[in-house]
Amino acid sequence: MGAHMDALAERGQAVLGLLDGPTGQGITVQRGGWNLQRRWAGRLPEATVSVYHNGWGMDLMTPLDKAPVRVCWLHSDFPNLPILIRHFAPYADAFVSVHPKMQERIRREVSWLPEKRNLFGSCFLPLDPEALARHAGPRKELVVGYLGRLEKTQKRIERLLTFCEIVADRGIPLRLEIVGGGRSARWLQRKLRPFDFVRFLGEQKPEAIPKILSGWKYMLFPSSFEGLPLALLEGLAAGVMPVYPDFYDGSDPLGQPAPAGLYEQGEMLEAIRAITRLESSYDRLYPDFRSRSLELLAQHTPAVVEQQHQKLLASLQSLRPRNKRQPSRLLSFPPIWYYNRIYRYLTVGMIY
Repeated sequence: MGAHMDALAERGQAVLGLLDGPTGQGITVQRGGWNLQRRWAGRLPEATVSVYHNGWGMDLMTPLDKAPVRVCWLHSDFPNLPILIRHFAPYADAFVSVHPKMQERIRREVSWLPEKRNLFGSCFLPLDPEALARHAGPRKELVVGYLGRLEKTQKRIERLLTFCEIVADRGIPLRLEIVGGGRSARWLQRKLRPFDFVRFLGEQKPEAIPKILSGWKYMLFPSSFEGLPLALLEGLAAGVMPVYPDFYDGSDPLGQPAPAGLYEQGEMLEAIRAITRLESSYDRLYPDFRSRSLELLAQHTPAVVEQQHQKLLASLQSLRPRNKRQPSRLLSFPPIWYYNRIYRYLTVGMIY
C-alpha cells in the first residue's frame, strides 16, 4: 500500500504517503525517531491529501501538515477500533478501510461519522499474480505454512506452539513451515525446537515466495484480528487453501473460497479440525476453491485497484476540509516511546 501511495505522489497527484513502503520514507512506530515533530519539521512536501497508516502520528503532525485533507488509512480491524476512531476524528477528514466489514463496523459503532468520510480502499497483490498462479494446482503432501511477521501482538504466533503440541500429541503427519521475521522470532524458534516436523525458513526475498507457496497445501493464520492480509491473497493466487479465523461469523469474503477452513478465532484445536475437514474432501473441494479464489483475486488486480484508488482520491479531494484540533501540550513534543504507549492502548488496549 505504501508503494502505491508513493507511486501516486510521483505522478504528481499531490498525495503525501506517510506509509512504510519499500522506499523507506514512511513514518511508522518503528521509523519515527525519538521525536516526530522535530524530525519532520520543515520536511513535509505540499499536498492536497495526506495519508496516515492506521492514524499513527496524525495527532502529533497537525501543526506541521498543511494538507487540506488528512486521511486515517486503517489496515487492521483493531479490537479498540471505535476508540481509535474517536481519538483521531478531530484530526482527520476521512477514514479509509481496507475491508468492507471494517467499514460496516465503523458505520455501526461510530454512527455519527458521515458516510462520505467513511470510505473503502482496497489493495493489490505486491507479488506478481502470474508468477504465483504458475504454481497453482492440487497438492498431495500435507504441508501447512505460516507467512508473516513473527510477533505476539495481533499475529499471536505463540499459538503456533499450541498448534504443534496438538499435532504431536495426535500424531498428525504434517510439516509446518514458517516464513518471516520479527521481534518474537528467536523465542518461537526456541519453543518449537523439540518438534521435528517444523521448519523455519526465515525472512525471504519476494521472488522466493512463489516457489515456497508451491509446496504448501494450507496456510494457517493464528491472528487475533486482521484487515486485508496480503499473505492470504498471495496464498489464494498460488492455490494454497487458507485456515483462517472466522472473524465475521461466516460472512467474511476472505473466507468464501474455502469456508470449511474457517475456525473459531484463537482455538488451535478448531484450526486442526478445519484442516481435517479440508483434507477429507480436498480433491472434491479444490476446483470450486480455485474458481472462488480467482473471482476474489479479480478484485485485487493492479488495474482494478488503480481505478478504485483514482475514484477514492477524487472523493477525498472533493471533501470540504474540517476545522481540525491542535494537539494538547502533553502531545506536542512527546518522546516516541511515550506516544507509542498511548497508541498501543488506542489500538489493542491492555489485552496483550
